[in-house]
Amino acid sequence: MLVGYCRSKQRGFLELDLMFGTWAEANVETLTVAELKMYESLLDEEIPDMFKWLTGQLDPPAHVANNPVYR
Repeated sequence: MLVGYCRSKQRGFLELDLMFGTWAEANVETLTVAELKMYESLLDEEIPDMFKWLTGQLDPPAHVANNPVYR
């Protein structure tokens, strides 16, 4: 659980650090093991792509859009 939280706040892209860090702070402790794995898969995505998906600049690919934790 701590790994996902730390990775959320240290993405290397200030806007994503704030988005992911704030979300993780409020939600990571309540995630199931399966949801943590889904969340960690999001953290493995390319940073510029994730920013564009989260800000609506681009539609996310199906594997991201269908991830319940992303939604």
